[in-house]
Amino acid sequence: MKKGIQKKVVIFILLVGIFPLIAGITLTYFYGMISLKNSIGTNFKELARETAKGIDLMLNKEIDELAALFSSSEVKKLLNNPPGPPLVKGGEEGFSKEYLNSITSENLRSYAKYRSNEYYNILLTDIKGRVVLSSTEVENLYRGDEKWWKEAYNGGKGRRYISDFYQGKDKNRYLLDIAIPVVGENERVIGIAKFSLFIDDFFNVILDVKVGETGHANLINSDGTIIACPNFPPQTHNITPDLLMKIMKPETGWAIAEDDAHGGKGAIIGFSPIGYTFQLGSASFGGKKWYVFIRQNPEETFAPIYDLLFKISFIGFILIISLSIVGMWAARKMVKPIYLLQEGVGLIGQGNLDHRLDIRTGDEIEQLSEGFNQMAEKLKCYTEHLEDIVKYRTVELKETTDYLNNIMETADDIICTLDMNGNFTFLNKKITELGFKREDIIGNPLCSILAEPDECDDLLTTLQDGMKRSVEAGIKEKDGKIKNFLINTSPLNGGNGKITGMLCIARDTTEQRRFEFQLIEAERLAAMGQLSVSIAHDIRNPLSSVKMTIQEFCKRDNLSANDRKRFNLAREGVELIEKILKGVLDYAKPSSLKAGPSCNINSVIKNSLKLVKHHIECKKIHVIKELDWDLPAIHCSMHCDSVKLSQALLNIYLNSIQSMESNGMLRIKTSLIPPSPPLTSPQSPHLEGGERGGLKGGIGGINGGEKIKIEISDTGCGIRTENLKHIFVPFFTTKSDGIGIGLTNVKRVIEEHKGSIDVSSEVGKGTAFTILLPVKSNYSEG
Repeated sequence: MKKGIQKKVVIFILLVGIFPLIAGITLTYFYGMISLKNSIGTNFKELARETAKGIDLMLNKEIDELAALFSSSEVKKLLNNPPGPPLVKGGEEGFSKEYLNSITSENLRSYAKYRSNEYYNILLTDIKGRVVLSSTEVENLYRGDEKWWKEAYNGGKGRRYISDFYQGKDKNRYLLDIAIPVVGENERVIGIAKFSLFIDDFFNVILDVKVGETGHANLINSDGTIIACPNFPPQTHNITPDLLMKIMKPETGWAIAEDDAHGGKGAIIGFSPIGYTFQLGSASFGGKKWYVFIRQNPEETFAPIYDLLFKISFIGFILIISLSIVGMWAARKMVKPIYLLQEGVGLIGQGNLDHRLDIRTGDEIEQLSEGFNQMAEKLKCYTEHLEDIVKYRTVELKETTDYLNNIMETADDIICTLDMNGNFTFLNKKITELGFKREDIIGNPLCSILAEPDECDDLLTTLQDGMKRSVEAGIKEKDGKIKNFLINTSPLNGGNGKITGMLCIARDTTEQRRFEFQLIEAERLAAMGQLSVSIAHDIRNPLSSVKMTIQEFCKRDNLSANDRKRFNLAREGVELIEKILKGVLDYAKPSSLKAGPSCNINSVIKNSLKLVKHHIECKKIHVIKELDWDLPAIHCSMHCDSVKLSQALLNIYLNSIQSMESNGMLRIKTSLIPPSPPLTSPQSPHLEGGERGGLKGGIGGINGGEKIKIEISDTGCGIRTENLKHIFVPFFTTKSDGIGIGLTNVKRVIEEHKGSIDVSSEVGKGTAFTILLPVKSNYSEG
């Protein structure tokens, strides 16, 4: 163990010594590299600037010499007053070759011969493009259609033009064309002068630049082609797009190139644009810009810093060996008290808070041991106090958690939380009343239980903007039925204030919606009733006059058979209108129950069946009666009108018989329903999907207490889903001779007895009416 501690102390001392050394080497490297890069980059930048300036000066010198060469009065006189008539040859206008043998031409050729190493050809044309002077013999005396001439002439405004490099007749030498306008009096262009000069001097400006053993200058254009380089022939090599992007800047600078196009990786380059390529028109220099960049192999560039790092590393290695020797000596002195400290820490860590150290070294280690003993004493006190606090907080937290859970689980609303993706993370047990299990819903999206996806999108907007919302939405029960809920959302914020989820509280508003629907329906029917009574009264009196008049005409003996037939048809029409008006008035006038305090529903059913016996026998309808004769009598605090109940049942019988063919079946069943929650639909009306559906027209008065259930079903043609929800609406009918009042009155009679009526139907299979009547009702009318 002691050897292990000693080894660690030695390693620690070595690390203490090595870290500053490594930090020093690292800082030397980084700061040295930064300083070296800045220094070399600045030098390369200035060298590139001077090289570019040299090329600009050379171009400017050539332009000035060309301008001076053709600025003499003899040349201007020659251009203003060319001697002799023009010679038209080959459709082009020019001058005779004899004219080119003038004294001025001889002087020009002498000048060109004197500078034959610089100039390939010197040419002068007038403003019509005709060759006036030439240092060499020319075949084409008309140059007005050549690019250099058009650019220099510039529609009579004149401007300088410099071409791109191109190979002359001698393939080993490259040429450059410089064209300028010759200006006469009033700054008017009177001719165009052109030099075709060898570019050796331009190349020499680049080739003369040397930096160390491997550094040199390069001339490139804006498409990345190297024009002049000591390592490559002109226009035979390209630089990388990345390097081109670094160089193509309108100002002088320097940068680090990942690839300097000469094999160097991470090389320092300096660059500068050639000013003339930016000053002249876009057609000069082949429509490209020229740049100078300076580069050097990275190995040569960074050789000084590498040499310095090697020397520092060597000195550091000597220092590490010295530190190792000193560390071993120091470790031997420190190992024993450190071991005792380690042992004491181990015992404290195992929970032995009564352990104390006894170290007498007379130095900081002894002070450390005393501090350790004090710490152990305080730690013992703090531990005992902390244990008491933890016990108290644990009990308090459990009580709070149980209290909150009890509130959440017993709440009458659905309470849930969602994550940022809109998925459930918590649901109280209220969700189980919809037929779901919480574990089946957790992790699923909110839209999985909503009836409309658009409503889900509205609710989840809280996760984006953090705004509270209140939205009415439908929630699907597990069996597919839909309940109405008012859903309130609030954002859940984390410790940093950011939204981490959403809280939803959904309150069931199905009953509230149903009562609102019934109130609106009642108000609508009341208004319709008032309107119907008013119309019926206004029509009834004139209709009686019409009927009497028709009857008087029918009594006449001199009527023809056709007239009598027409009057009979009119009389039947009037009688039908009277029938409709009577139904309207019967429906609209106030009704009241007029029987005794109770009635036996089975007796009512038997008596009402007798009234349709003839219809049953005519169609050979099979009647099946399943009557519970132990049913109690129906009691009502106001009245129980057996006559009205019989009329309501009679109306249902007739509808069923009319919907059936011969040998159909009419089934009537009664039973007693014990006290239970409401059987009315969550929504009124409520329709199932497809051709099979159901409609409930009940009210809340039958909740609680015993109820008598009457089921009347047939095997008729059934009712289509789109018509099913309208069958209790006044004046709705699908019969050609019906007025749509029958079932409306049936529903009103059942509701007057504080009951409810439900209908379901399937096309082609039949229709079933279910009536629930309370055995005893304490509701009053009104």
